[in-house]
Formats: sequence, C-alpha cells, structure tokens
Amino acid sequence: MADHPDVYADGITITINPLGVTLSFTRTAPAVPNVTENAQTEIAATIRLARPVAEGVRDLLQQALSQEGTQTKTIAN
Repeated sequence: MADHPDVYADGITITINPLGVTLSFTRTAPAVPNVTENAQTEIAATIRLARPVAEGVRDLLQQALSQEGTQTKTIAN
C-alpha cells in the first residue's frame, strides 16, 4: 500500500460547483515576534471530490456531529 500524505492544516476553504467540491486546506506560518504584519498562509493540500462523494461526506458529517465518540466510515464512488 502506498504512503498517503499526512499534512497539518489550521484552515479550510470549500469551493462548490456543479461537478463537485474542492477542499483547500491551509496552514498559517508561525508568528514572528515583534512583527505586526498579517500572518502568511499557504495551501497545505487540495482535495477534489466528485459530487456523490461530497454528498456522502455531508451526510456522514451531519450524523457524526450529532453523536459522541470516534467514528470511521469509508465512502467510495
């Protein structure tokens, strides 16, 4: 089995179009002491989902957020 990417993100942008959904995970650069500029962000990963998969993720998130505990489910197109 091939290794999968393991990235850290502290932000997300969700783009929805008729064909599917794009999730762009971003991370903020560490703060520099004594610098008042806005923190820079960079894209950590971009995931594109086919619409049926995105709808499945939506349904699972709705279920999971209404329950306690840890859950793992797989959605395949």
